[in-house]
Amino acid sequence: MRNLFSYKIIRVCILLFFLKFNKLHAQENELFNTSHDEVRFLYGFSLNIQANRLSIGYINGANLNPDPNLPNNLILSEIYPSIKYALSAGAMCSYKIHKNIYIRSNPQVFISSDKSFYYTTNNKITKLHNLPSTVFNLPFHIKFVSNRDVNFQGYFFLGPKIEFDLSAGSLERKNVDFVQLKPINLGYEAGVGVTFYFPLVNISTELKFSNGFSNLIKQNALPLSQSINNIQTNIISFGFIFED
Repeated sequence: MRNLFSYKIIRVCILLFFLKFNKLHAQENELFNTSHDEVRFLYGFSLNIQANRLSIGYINGANLNPDPNLPNNLILSEIYPSIKYALSAGAMCSYKIHKNIYIRSNPQVFISSDKSFYYTTNNKITKLHNLPSTVFNLPFHIKFVSNRDVNFQGYFFLGPKIEFDLSAGSLERKNVDFVQLKPINLGYEAGVGVTFYFPLVNISTELKFSNGFSNLIKQNALPLSQSINNIQTNIISFGFIFED
């Protein structure tokens, strides 16, 4: 009798396990936020962290002293950039033009997006120069999305951008005595991402590569400005996008 009772308990436990498993499996295949698939205009916000690094072309052996007749002239031997990190927040606006194609814009502000580099002279002196910067970035992307796989969707995007250095006119930047940079930068962005669908919100993780076309160097009488041929920006960023 006891063995029969134990056998029934085991059967009930197995039955409950399979019922729970089937319920979880059904939930895994449940489509969340299906109204998102029918909406043409989407909006949200983004949070990002970026690593930026300058690409610098310089004249090896250039004289860093404005007057070559002065003693102890400094001769440029090397310039190499420093990697700087910044945080950004912005808005995200997307418009569906096809089932798998969107156009979107993600205007954002990068805080403490400083530009910095080291240079070494012939007397082995190495100096770090830092240009404080807050950047407003305005990109326009074409976004190609995959077909939705339950609550998962991959995508990639690319497009042009224009950046405005909001710190270019600051007193701190005007007092810089080694190099001056232009306030506007043109370039492109490209990246990949994954969207996860939840009942109330969609969350995307995104990896983005962003490079500048513009030569940012201002040619003037500053010694280092005359020693550099070209300065362009290279940025890698990772972020999260929250959409309704």
